[in-house]
Amino acid sequence: MSSRTVRSFECFVCDRSFKQQHGLDRHLRIHTGEKPFQCDICDRAFRLSGDLTRHALIHKGLKPYRCNLCEESFTQKGTLVSHIRTHTGEKPFACTVCGRRFAQSYSLTLHLLTHSGVKAHHCAECGKSFSHSISLKRHQQTHMKRSVSLGGRTHVCSECGKSFRRAGRLEVHNRIHTGTKPHQCVVCDRGFRRIRQLKSHLYSHVQ
Repeated sequence: MSSRTVRSFECFVCDRSFKQQHGLDRHLRIHTGEKPFQCDICDRAFRLSGDLTRHALIHKGLKPYRCNLCEESFTQKGTLVSHIRTHTGEKPFACTVCGRRFAQSYSLTLHLLTHSGVKAHHCAECGKSFSHSISLKRHQQTHMKRSVSLGGRTHVCSECGKSFRRAGRLEVHNRIHTGTKPHQCVVCDRGFRRIRQLKSHLYSHVQ
């Protein structure tokens, strides 16, 4: 193997290798999340200096890349390339699993999650998981609409449909259906669904 093709700088996270140390250093920012190049106007940060340079064009109002089909202009060449595909219909990114094609590499990346089964986006309201962040956002809108229609009572009993504003209230209500009585009298072992019922009961032992 030629010495020019030797890659001795290897990433300890994903085993990708690089010819030079600075290439590995830039790559490691993907894993660490480090973004050392910060815009002094909006504080947005970037992994690469080139990304910051391109971002600065937005604040300067410069759009040097113009579409020759509709004359719309863009700050970045990559954005122009993606835009031109809306005219040509080109979809160069193909899924190796099902063959579906996409105009953007990002769209393909999202699509591949549907095949992997990974659902990294979780709803804090009900715990349901989704492959795409946009699917989670659509789902969260159903909670918002339900909240409005129920007057803020978003916690609904699956047995009888009664709704509550707080999850704790729903939990106590569910004991009617499950028969759970977690609050037990230390004198006679009788159980109660609510703590206040137990307190009232305790007076019967002191009378």
